[in-house]
Amino acid sequence: MRGFASRVLCAGLLAAAMPVPRAALALPPRPPSQNELLLRARTIEPAASRRGATAKHGRHLLIQFETGRRSEALAGLRALNVRVLEAVPRNAVSAWVPAGIDPVAAPGVRWAGPLGASDKVALRAEAYARELHVLVDVFPDVTKPVALAAV
Repeated sequence: MRGFASRVLCAGLLAAAMPVPRAALALPPRPPSQNELLLRARTIEPAASRRGATAKHGRHLLIQFETGRRSEALAGLRALNVRVLEAVPRNAVSAWVPAGIDPVAAPGVRWAGPLGASDKVALRAEAYARELHVLVDVFPDVTKPVALAAV
């Protein structure tokens, strides 16, 4: 028994002295949050918005729904004359919000906020910045003359 115990102790000391690969020390990936928005260039997890965010002019916004209340939120946005444009992965949409409308006032809306400029450009676009030809993706409600004037 004594020989066995000393071999186990020696093996334990050797194992403790050996370097451990970084991968073995890494934390396991966390499960995705229900509140994450997957944008082109990044992932965000916005805090819930407060009511009262209106603007003098219509604007494009990201609008996130409370979990399980998508249908209710879409109906509420339609009642406010908000024009839903595209789905955004994990429980959100991009939308045109008319002047004076607070989209967070619609039942089932968790958050509303602007889409950043970097979120509108694909990650690989920077690599091709010196090329002459580019593909410009605009919101579905933007007319061709307005899009051409912006470029």
